[in-house]
Amino acid sequence: GRDVMTLQVANGVRQKLVAFKLTAKAPPPRPGYAIWNVDSTPAKIGQVVSGSQSPSLGIGIGMGYVTPDYARTGTTIAIEIRGNRVAAEIVPKPIYRSVT
Repeated sequence: GRDVMTLQVANGVRQKLVAFKLTAKAPPPRPGYAIWNVDSTPAKIGQVVSGSQSPSLGIGIGMGYVTPDYARTGTTIAIEIRGNRVAAEIVPKPIYRSVT
């Protein structure tokens, strides 16, 4: 593992694991769904690896791997769900609602 980590420090990583939440009402995201950027030239930037409907938040949430350029908290992305692109936002991990 040391050789791989040395290469990653020197060259950077190809993908980063991020948490996201949907910002529009839609079916929940599922593993394998594509993650798209919302720039002027749309491109697939990653893939959902885990997703579901959050009972406490009442929205779809998930995690996925994206290119490092789109891994910042607050970045707007789109998740392709059943052929439609649904707006989502990168959020900090863990995803939960404070009870205070």
